[in-house]
Amino acid sequence: MSRWWPLLVLALGLMSGWFSASGQEVKSGSGFIFHRDGYILTNNHVVAGSTEQVVVLSNGNRVPAKLVAADPKKDLALLKIPGSNFPVLPIGESRKMSVMDSVLVMGYPMFSTIGYDVSAYDGKINAIRQADHAPLLQIDANINPGNSGGPLLNDRGEVIGIVVAKINAMQLAKTMGAIPERINFAIPVDEARSMILRAYPSGFTPSNRTAALRNQEIFAESKEATVLILAPKEEHPAGQPTVNSPPSREGPSPEILPGPNTEPVNMKPTLLAFVEAFIQSGASDRLDSAMQFYAPKVNYYDKGLVDEVFIRRDISEFRRRWPRREYQLFNRPVARAGPRPHQYYVGYRIGYMLRDHRDEVHGISDVTILVQDDDETYSVLAVHEIIEKNDSLGQ
Repeated sequence: MSRWWPLLVLALGLMSGWFSASGQEVKSGSGFIFHRDGYILTNNHVVAGSTEQVVVLSNGNRVPAKLVAADPKKDLALLKIPGSNFPVLPIGESRKMSVMDSVLVMGYPMFSTIGYDVSAYDGKINAIRQADHAPLLQIDANINPGNSGGPLLNDRGEVIGIVVAKINAMQLAKTMGAIPERINFAIPVDEARSMILRAYPSGFTPSNRTAALRNQEIFAESKEATVLILAPKEEHPAGQPTVNSPPSREGPSPEILPGPNTEPVNMKPTLLAFVEAFIQSGASDRLDSAMQFYAPKVNYYDKGLVDEVFIRRDISEFRRRWPRREYQLFNRPVARAGPRPHQYYVGYRIGYMLRDHRDEVHGISDVTILVQDDDETYSVLAVHEIIEKNDSLGQ
């Protein structure tokens, strides 16, 4: 084993993302469908410690997944979702890859901040390292929290690796006095052969494509088979609601509003940008532009604790009723400490104008949102609104 490896183990940062949804921790990662019957490869650390897994498809649909197999030593996991005729990625042979070969990373980094659209990053293989339980492909393609489990593709669009980790630059800087750049890692897909054979019990032959493709072509062919994986860590007693439970109608939690004597705190520029984008997403015609801001469970206005399905339906109905919407921020949002660490109440005042082909409604409202901050990856946990003025100008 190379002498650098023990130090690297301490400095590696696994690339699953974390966010909190109403007190429940949720890991996010990426994966890819490689069999039309819904078999998915990802990292074990993405799903480890979770009681359920939810796969978000490229069209935004959420489907429950079953954990079929896991290998903690190699950090690989095999999931299956119900259905058939899914788009798939072809499997290549990592043993045929060489240093300086071009690669493309696909995945869902920091989805709760930048959205549900799949991202792609290009780069090259810089080295082939030997670890304790499996070799690793060292790559210089950018990866971020949430990329874990995503596919690493060769120039023919074949999967030749599974993204797993990157160097923890700040930790290594403290140890070595230098900040490393673009040192990331993927597990060779040949290490997943036993899991692939679970989906192909009669045998499997790699695709062996011959024609190289442009990066844009690889992205277009691969995005529908690259999926987002959500793995909630169960922290509720048995029988309590989980991510897929029907919405509660018990009304807002007392944690939605800060106490009267809560002092303002300094607001990070990234949090301010998140709040401003959240406000303006209400005017967007793209549903996912609004959905990307919410945690999987939200204490939602006067509806109580609801899930994404409820919010998506509510926003869709509101937009059908009011196809033209405008929002204006009247004051700079103010942040206050939330009920738990890394949570903030953010209050602001907005003016709104809603129109359809006959009616117009405009008014002013005071809004308070509860925001979770996970290393500047934000999500809305609660929304409370008090309408100060509401004028209707019906024809």
